[in-house]
Amino acid sequence: MGEVNVDELKVGMVLANDLKDIKGRFLLGQGTAIEQKHIRIMKMWGITAADIQGVTPDDLTQEALKNFPAHVLS
Repeated sequence: MGEVNVDELKVGMVLANDLKDIKGRFLLGQGTAIEQKHIRIMKMWGITAADIQGVTPDDLTQEALKNFPAHVLS
């Protein structure tokens, strides 16, 4: 499981835990497959990240590195 920034969420990712807002109000349940409307709701409610099933910190690092040009990393 890994915490994924809301801007990096993709449709079809699955929540590893219940998603609550900063005041503890329930928004989405564990096991919910993320849809585009969910991402929009998260942004409206100030959610910055979600715990996603099957995502490890290494996965997140590799995904972030893909956004950098090769000459920057060498």
